Amino acid sequence: MDIDFETYNLGMKRGGTVVLADHDDGWSGCFDVVSKVIAEGLAPFAIELHHVGSTSIAGIQAKPILDILAVYDDVAAFEAQREKMEALGFIWKGEYGVPGRRYYTKYNDDETVGFVHFHGFEKGHPEIAAHLAFRDYLRALPEKAKAYEALKRELAKEFSTQRANYTEGKADFVRQTVEEALAWKQMDKAS
Repeated sequence: MDIDFETYNLGMKRGGTVVLADHDDGWSGCFDVVSKVIAEGLAPFAIELHHVGSTSIAGIQAKPILDILAVYDDVAAFEAQREKMEALGFIWKGEYGVPGRRYYTKYNDDETVGFVHFHGFEKGHPEIAAHLAFRDYLRALPEKAKAYEALKRELAKEFSTQRANYTEGKADFVRQTVEEALAWKQMDKAS
């Protein structure tokens, strides 16, 4: 995958400090390019790709790493695509702490800078609805998105060199917001 992620203002050093970057409209364009490369690289395997995470929410700061949610019909069939994913430069991480997930990352050549987190799930997995509802809810409610950004900024200051603590510090907010977002989606469907 020959994409110059840095031209899209993406990339964060591994094991270093937590970096939050101002939102960049180019991030959605990078997602479009990366998703096209993945879809073509896995063809004829059918896969849905969605831009999720903070880089998909306009107006808020984010770690400059692209989060991609992948949805496919059959996990075994997706696992059979591993060589193709690796040929695209993705590194296999397994479930990586989330049952049912197939997780890959994309780094620079010497694996010191991360660019993409790829979260793959079989259709029907509850994480799919959670990721999409969270994204859509924060896009629809800028004040909630700004509250999330404020929390992330506070945590980045407090845990600048402790990424695991930074992530854990967001967990309650994310969990609560996912619950609200799923209820919001249900109300939207009912109307």
